[in-house]
Amino acid sequence: MQLIGDKEVLRMFEELPVRAQKAVVEPLLKETSRIVARIAKGEAPKETGLLERALGPSKLSRYRGGSALFVTVGARRGYRRAVTATKRGKARILSKAKTEASPGAPMRDPARYIGVVSKGRKAVTAKGRSLYSRSLDRFFGKSVGPAEANPFMDRAYRQAQGAVTAMFAAEAPARIEAEAAKLGVGG
Repeated sequence: MQLIGDKEVLRMFEELPVRAQKAVVEPLLKETSRIVARIAKGEAPKETGLLERALGPSKLSRYRGGSALFVTVGARRGYRRAVTATKRGKARILSKAKTEASPGAPMRDPARYIGVVSKGRKAVTAKGRSLYSRSLDRFFGKSVGPAEANPFMDRAYRQAQGAVTAMFAAEAPARIEAEAAKLGVGG
């Protein structure tokens, strides 16, 4: 992302030390990632609701040796749950306690299947052996059919783009000026 705006504010931002620049940008990045996550939860397919629950922002990260900051939005770990079928044939997730109590139940982990949901999958054929799912404890035979892509994360990013830009434009100048005033930079 590139900051664009009032030349005086941009000059003040560039004059700030790296630590102060991060103090301006970090809270804005965290808030924008929450906006994207909220929109992604609304766009997520709702078979069991487990994927929707698992969606959220990651912790703020930095590239090694650089001052570049980033936050990713996706399926967080720790949402692996047992799934059972209801009488109507729909999938239903079990509570954490019931998941631990039923070791043979098929398991779903959104962190592992979000890529298949959002990007799809072509048909898979095994050569010489059967396809087996350890989490479901089930053999699928020699082939598995294709899965249609549902690019809900792409839609969420596109929908959030306007809100994120507006939020940055509204809040960044005030934060930059506050940090500059603290350090006595610009003026």
